[in-house]
Amino acid sequence: MVNISLESMVKYPLFNLGWFLSIGLATTGSVSLLASRLETSSSPKVLPISTAQASPSNSLMDDGTYLYGQSSEPNRIGQQYLVFKIHQGKLVGAFYMPRSEFSCFYGTLKPQKMDLTVVAPYEDATHPYAIALEEKSPVAAAGGQPPRSLGLQGYERIQPLSENDKRILNTCLSEHKQEVWN
Repeated sequence: MVNISLESMVKYPLFNLGWFLSIGLATTGSVSLLASRLETSSSPKVLPISTAQASPSNSLMDDGTYLYGQSSEPNRIGQQYLVFKIHQGKLVGAFYMPRSEFSCFYGTLKPQKMDLTVVAPYEDATHPYAIALEEKSPVAAAGGQPPRSLGLQGYERIQPLSENDKRILNTCLSEHKQEVWN
């Protein structure tokens, strides 16, 4: 049995999120992978921003539903995924690994990152987290100007959403849309 002191729980709240998330992942051998994605301090983690120049745009990412994964293939064991819905710059979604539990999050889109609040699944606690936005290679478009295409650094966009992705997202939407969309 692991002994975790109260002091370490207060000092390292995201470690606790990783600990609770890893309980469901222990049987898949993916604990270290997920734990490596979590920060062990109380300040938000911001992944490095790409050096691509941002072009002017009315919105960072269009309203809609998105699925991203560490792998471009859906449902790969040991890979982390996030599914979320954006509406007017605010979002609700979940981090998950196939055949495991998930953690809901909510937050806002900022010019260079997604600022998130991750809800710990087995405790009454939330933890700050951030993911950098990066400009993806543009595809030629009519009018000479390539469209701005943003993605999440460290993740690949996946389409379409599976029924399980929709189920996870709907669970988080029903639990947390009030915090975001009043």
